Amino acid sequence: AALCRKLNSTCALVRESENCYWGAKKLNADDMATMAKILCWLPNLKGDIIVFNNGIGDRGMQNLCPGMTPAMTPGLSLKRLSVANHVFGPVGCEGLAAAFRGGALPNLELLTLGYNANIGDGGVKALAGTIRKLPLLREIHLARCEIGDEGAASLVADLGKDDFKALRKLNL
Repeated sequence: AALCRKLNSTCALVRESENCYWGAKKLNADDMATMAKILCWLPNLKGDIIVFNNGIGDRGMQNLCPGMTPAMTPGLSLKRLSVANHVFGPVGCEGLAAAFRGGALPNLELLTLGYNANIGDGGVKALAGTIRKLPLLREIHLARCEIGDEGAASLVADLGKDDFKALRKLNL
């Protein structure tokens, strides 16, 4: 109920949502833990989770990611995940990578992490091995994440025939 109030919505409307567009709602790490818990209660959620400009931090990303795994949310088949303009870094990226290793979001087509300056090379390194295996991933947006040569190189190092099969756009 507290999360719904922050979203200026009712619990019934949130429950019926096909997408989560939750930008600039002053969400925090505890709200992300709540979101992770309720994802399994959102039967119509099929399209997007777009949570931007909230400042959820590393802990917020770590709290959200377990809720996206098949063990927690068996029917979740999101196409777009955008967690842009927050203040998470490599620790938050490792949480996301762990979710992907656990089978989270196999239908993901677009991943937007832009405007998270703390991600840097370490965050990209944490994600590189897992995002390259997402079979439908078409676009990755990492602009303004302070990624240097080392981070960019980690995305393309030792690419195999099954890596980035659908990738059409990489925004660094």
